[in-house]
Amino acid sequence: MIQLFFRKHYRLIILLVTVGVAVAFGAAYYLRAPRSNLVGVSFSNDDVPRWQVESDRMQEQLEEKGYDVAVRFAQGSKELQAEQLQELVELGARVIVVNPVDANNLIPVIRDAQAKGVKFIAHDRLILGGAVDYFTTIRMQDVGRIAAQRYLVAAAGKNLVYIAGDPADTNAGYHHDGTMQALEYAVERGDVVLQGDLVTDWSAKSAYEVMKEFLKSGKEVDAVIGGNDLIAIGAQKALAEAGIMGTFIAGGDADVAACRAILAGTQTITLYKPSIAIADASVLVADHFMRGEKPPIYGLADNGFMRVPSSYVEPTVIDATNVLIEGTTCSPRS
Repeated sequence: MIQLFFRKHYRLIILLVTVGVAVAFGAAYYLRAPRSNLVGVSFSNDDVPRWQVESDRMQEQLEEKGYDVAVRFAQGSKELQAEQLQELVELGARVIVVNPVDANNLIPVIRDAQAKGVKFIAHDRLILGGAVDYFTTIRMQDVGRIAAQRYLVAAAGKNLVYIAGDPADTNAGYHHDGTMQALEYAVERGDVVLQGDLVTDWSAKSAYEVMKEFLKSGKEVDAVIGGNDLIAIGAQKALAEAGIMGTFIAGGDADVAACRAILAGTQTITLYKPSIAIADASVLVADHFMRGEKPPIYGLADNGFMRVPSSYVEPTVIDATNVLIEGTTCSPRS
């Protein structure tokens, strides 16, 4: 009976099975979760003026391209940043741009997220010790080298104090290396005496305290090269309190406060790192990744685990001859 039934109705049975399979696949297609359109942006903190400028620019440009954007600031806490990255992954971010608090502690979070297909772009600060998908930055070796070269050309005196940023930030080391390489032969000849090689956390407060303590040594100071403008500003304050004027002072970032100090004659130069250009570079890479494409590669940066595909933006010197302040921004006058 059963065999006779199947022989008699097999065409109808096949049709019903085919329709059932098609309905099941169609339901699965329409009921599955939509592909996320989210790009995450994670910055180390929001008290550095350029981080706020760059995060705002990235959000604006990514939203114009049709993406959803979630921005987080870690307020200087590496633990909070790791938690925020996990949150962005859970929210469905397919690409995350990271300006790390600490270059060394994010790889476990990144590795877990990459296993789910998330791409990571290190923004301005290289992440060390594991796989990173891309790196956008200014070459901090160039920033340090240019500052040192301008100091040598200025013939501002032989007694130099160098003040670095946070050792946990790879850029602090790169800036230091670029500066010292440019000064190597001058130091060997005795044309430059490195009176101090100091370390801060990038802040003006830390630089002020470190410089104030150093001045108690009574060593002469003709010039200060700082890793950024906040360091330069902190050093200026300590020097002014000690009655030391006319010192060559170099910073970096083109913060408005530093540019005002250049106009006032208390800072000599800053290095303009075009925030919009760096932000746009990260947006370009994120857009390529979101579309499933490979971004263009302009260089490779070694993070101790791999050579990370990279792009670089060139810095420009700002001094009293070309400083231009417009509202809350400072740039070189064209």
